[in-house]
Amino acid sequence: MRSSRGVVWLGLGLPMFASCGQTPVMPDQCNIRLAVISPDPATLMVGQEVTLEAQLSPSPACLPTDADPGSLRWSSDDAGIATVDVTSGRVRAVRAGSAEVSLTTAMTHTLLTTSRIQVIP
Repeated sequence: MRSSRGVVWLGLGLPMFASCGQTPVMPDQCNIRLAVISPDPATLMVGQEVTLEAQLSPSPACLPTDADPGSLRWSSDDAGIATVDVTSGRVRAVRAGSAEVSLTTAMTHTLLTTSRIQVIP
């Protein structure tokens, strides 16, 4: 692998491409987190609630076309531990344990990021 003018070349002499369209990967442009969730991680007691907030990457060229604040969707991998409102990001702690909350786009269902929810008794 060699680098030339910010383009990463594989052993076959072909540039490496990523999700930023059909342009070569630029580490300072597309090798970034697509979104950040706050608070992350969140620790709640059973019965408590918190509204998660998402901040999208400041590099719109690296985001899916349907990634805008009005079209984000939240989900929990274990609603028995923590439920989350699909549009608001409001999490409710149901019982002790750990759950992962995912943030995706509504149309393409592109995963933007995840966050851990820890529920204590």
